[in-house]
Amino acid sequence: MTDDDTMPYRPVNSLAGMLQRGHGSGARSALGHPDHAAPLVLDMIRRDWRWDSTDDRALYLARLVRDLALPRGPDRRSARGGRAADRAGLRGPGVARPGR
Repeated sequence: MTDDDTMPYRPVNSLAGMLQRGHGSGARSALGHPDHAAPLVLDMIRRDWRWDSTDDRALYLARLVRDLALPRGPDRRSARGGRAADRAGLRGPGVARPGR
């Protein structure tokens, strides 16, 4: 495991921390600061760092992508991010997964 594979929780009162936890206040704040939020949201899609399937944020992330007008499509930087992109509806049908 490398440092790129880990993503510790950020402070709960920060935008990154609220987005990591799926807080509605994080989504509202992201819409008010789209330039700051965009890389955070894309990083959360790229790094599917959740421990188990009880933490399902696909719809939350998909709505953020839509509302922030972020680019849609495959994320070729991480195979793990590919699964998150599939769940968030960010990968169209017939698009190959990274590493395949």
